[in-house]
Amino acid sequence: MIGETVTLSATVSPSNATNKSVSWTSSDANVVSVSAGTVKGIGIGTATVTASAGGKSASCAVTVVKGGLPEGELPPSHEIWYTTQDNKPLSLVNNQGSCTLASNTYSKGMGVLRFSGPLTSLDVISSDPQQCARLTGLLIPDCVETIGNHFFWDATGIKEFRIPASLKRTNAFISPHKLALERLTGHHVSADGRCVILDGALVAFAPAGLSSYEIPSGVVRIAEEAFTLTQELKTVVIPEGVTDLERGAFSESSLESVTIPASVKAMDHHAFVSCKNLKNLLGDSHYISSDRKFLFDANSMIPMLLFHFAGRDDESYEIPEGIQGIENYAFYGCENPDGSRLWQSYDVGSQGLCDGRHAAIPGSCH
Repeated sequence: MIGETVTLSATVSPSNATNKSVSWTSSDANVVSVSAGTVKGIGIGTATVTASAGGKSASCAVTVVKGGLPEGELPPSHEIWYTTQDNKPLSLVNNQGSCTLASNTYSKGMGVLRFSGPLTSLDVISSDPQQCARLTGLLIPDCVETIGNHFFWDATGIKEFRIPASLKRTNAFISPHKLALERLTGHHVSADGRCVILDGALVAFAPAGLSSYEIPSGVVRIAEEAFTLTQELKTVVIPEGVTDLERGAFSESSLESVTIPASVKAMDHHAFVSCKNLKNLLGDSHYISSDRKFLFDANSMIPMLLFHFAGRDDESYEIPEGIQGIENYAFYGCENPDGSRLWQSYDVGSQGLCDGRHAAIPGSCH
C-alpha cells in the first residue's frame, strides 16, 4: 500500500562467508524504495526488489496498491471507517451517543470502529487532539442524523468528507481554520462541493484554499457559526435571496469584505462579531450605513443600534445623529499602530467608547 513499509530479509550462505554485506535495489523507484531491506510503497504498480551479495542475488516482486477508504462503498450502520497518517489505529476513541465502542481494528490501510448499535448521532472521535490530527480520512454511515460541533476538532489532515443522506443537523466544521477540507461529497452538498445545505440553510463550509467565495444561489439562510473562524477566506458575496444571517455566522473570521443584498431581512447582531479585519461593506442591504462604515439595526429593541464598525483605519469618526445605541464588541479589534486598543468594546455609557483616537458620539445615543 502507498506509504506502508515492510522489511525483507536476506540470508548469505555459507554462514562463514567472508563478505556478508547485502546491497538492495528496486527496479522502479516510482513504485517502491528500498534501504537496508526496508521497502516503502511509493506509487501504484509492481516492482522487483533485489538483494545482492558476493556476486549472487535474489529477487522478489512487490505490488503496491492505493489502500485507504474504498471507493463506492459505505460502512454499515454500526461502523465508522478511517485512515491515519501512520497506518496505525487511533487510541482513546470515544463512544458515540448511546453506542459504545465494541472494537477498533486497522488492516489493509483502513481502520474500522465498530459500535454497539446503529449510529445516529456523532461527536468528537477522540478526546486527544493528537489522535484527531492523525486522521487523513473518515467515512460514516448514511444513517447518521446529527454531527456534533466538534466532530472534526483538530482533524487537520482530512481533505474530503462524505455527507450522509439522513443528516438533519450539523455545524461540525466549527473550527474550519484547523481543517484542510477542500471537498464535500454525498448528500445535501452544493454543486461546487464546498457547502452543506439543509432545507435552504448553509450549515457548514469547506474553506481550504479559498480566499474569496460567492455563496451558491438557492441558499436562504446562513446558519449559526457556518463560517466562524475561517482564516484564509477574505471576501464573501452573499447572493440575492438570502434572508437570514444567524448568530455568529461569520464570527471571528478574517473576512475583509462582504457583500450583503437587500433580501437580508434578519441579521443577528453577532453575525460578524470579532471580525476585526472586516472593512468593506458592499451591497444594498438596509443594515449598511450610507457611508458604509458600520452595520446597524433600525428595528432592534434599542432603535438604530450600531452593531459592527468597519472604519478601523479612520483617525476619527463621527457617529451619525439618530444612532441610539452601540452593541457590545461593535468596535472590537480597532487598534492603534502600536497594538494598543483603539476603541473600547462596550456599550456607550459610563464605561466609555474610545481609547486612543476618538469618535464623536451623537446626543441621540443613550
